[in-house]
Amino acid sequence: MKKITLLLLTIMLYGNNFAQEEAKKVGAKTAGVLAPTTEEGEKAWKFGGGAGLFGSQVQLVNWAAGGVSSISGSLMGDVFANYRKGKHSWENNFRGEWGVIKNEGAPLTKNKDMMELNSKYGYQIDKKKTLFVGGLMNFTSQFTAGTKPGETKYSSNFLAPGRLTLAAGLDWKPNPMFSLFFSPAAGKFTIVTDKGVDETSYGLLAGKNVRTEFGAFLKAEFKKEIMKNIKFRTSLSLFNNFLDSSKENEYDENGVFKKERSNRGNIDVDWTTGFDLTVNKWITVNLATQLIYDHDVKITRTDKDGIVKTGPTTQFSEALNVGFTYRFDPADTKKGKAAAAAAAAVK
Repeated sequence: MKKITLLLLTIMLYGNNFAQEEAKKVGAKTAGVLAPTTEEGEKAWKFGGGAGLFGSQVQLVNWAAGGVSSISGSLMGDVFANYRKGKHSWENNFRGEWGVIKNEGAPLTKNKDMMELNSKYGYQIDKKKTLFVGGLMNFTSQFTAGTKPGETKYSSNFLAPGRLTLAAGLDWKPNPMFSLFFSPAAGKFTIVTDKGVDETSYGLLAGKNVRTEFGAFLKAEFKKEIMKNIKFRTSLSLFNNFLDSSKENEYDENGVFKKERSNRGNIDVDWTTGFDLTVNKWITVNLATQLIYDHDVKITRTDKDGIVKTGPTTQFSEALNVGFTYRFDPADTKKGKAAAAAAAAVK
């Protein structure tokens, strides 16, 4: 786990340095027009978002190599409302995904389900207009009930679990592409309100509805159009629980005590990345990955030797989607015209 965290931090720092270099190049050509501040006369509120319908289909008839026919579809959407005026900054966004798959001879199954709500307020405290003090709220959950492969009892539902993070700290935004938020005092709440879901698999005590954690929180975000019509985005969240006991017991697969080990190095990791390729106004291809590690989430799996184990492990998902999308992001016409005029003046 420490190796994974070190790798993620290295990538994050590389992204920050890359973003700063790119911002310097752009800033030199536009004479500061693209500084991450609201220009005089520009609207304080900006709204936007989009929605998409994605799908895939496989049809096999007398296929010698084997396999089954299948069809899948998913809905994705996101909206944002951002405010910037004077020294005040308030960023809000919501995104959601929900999808199903139907394999030949099998019932309709959910294969994608998530919702995430973010809200971040900042008050500028430096003359360079890059450092803010403020607070952050993050909430994640699912829309509908979900089951694990081969099981009939559902293992998740709306607010089962739901995760809420509240943090106060510093937000560093050196350019429009990169931001780094750090909080030495953050609260994380894991909620399970559905009695049909096993709350102990999400780190709660039996019979409890909420697990409370308090610790340090860090979130880094980077986004850039790496080439024409191809956008890259990544977000890394790290949380370390100060309330974890300094030691915990380690047991073997038979439940026999093995040794006592340190528990302070366990860091919750949530790392998402994505590439968006715009084919034309309506068709989009996107590739998205997510890596999660939460030491309190117990996952049952079978290893290569056929031994069933239950405990924390790294979770990973990957999805390649092709479909129809519609976006209504606002056009920064004033900023775009000013940047074009500045660029022309430089030439």
